[in-house]
Amino acid sequence: MRFPRLRLSIPAALLLAMLAQPADARMLGDPNVPFSAESTITVGDRSFRGKVFAVPGSQRHEQAIGGIPQVIILRGKDAKGWLVLPQLASYVEFSFGPAAFELSGPDLLSPPLGEETIAGQRTTKYRAEHTARDGTAVDGYVWLTRSGIPMKLEGTVRPAHGKPTPFRLELTQLHEGAQPAGLFTLPPNLNKLPTGMLGGLLGAENPS
Repeated sequence: MRFPRLRLSIPAALLLAMLAQPADARMLGDPNVPFSAESTITVGDRSFRGKVFAVPGSQRHEQAIGGIPQVIILRGKDAKGWLVLPQLASYVEFSFGPAAFELSGPDLLSPPLGEETIAGQRTTKYRAEHTARDGTAVDGYVWLTRSGIPMKLEGTVRPAHGKPTPFRLELTQLHEGAQPAGLFTLPPNLNKLPTGMLGGLLGAENPS
């Protein structure tokens, strides 16, 4: 069976992984409250609109790329994520790399830079700048609600020995409240694809 090449870059996957980390660490993007929202992720010159559902320690991102629905489930306590392709009844499992943890540390943020209202939510703006031990670097800004919900992220992610890629995440239609537990678990009866296929499915180029 031939699988479609979904045009989502590896920096986008890193960005999503940065948003879900262990609940006991209470890191960037791991809010104190469950919520759902509409989301727009822009990586380079591509934008992807979808939905995000979150509880402390886990997130679910739903979107369609090239007309093909996909779901990314991130579970911080296991340091794992799943790219689910519902139409193909298949998924790929991946682990968060050290950079995702280090770049999500609480010391990544600057002191508060001021307050802004984004999509009707009062937020505090912070500078986020850090280079991880593996060479991955992030440079940008994040706007967090009092509950730690990232209403907006913008900046660049640069892999080691690579070029910086601009990214932007914006949330709208935010609703705080309990979320069904089933949203954050892998559906049954799916075919597991090799982890090595992740780069191809995400549209990443193989290094030469």
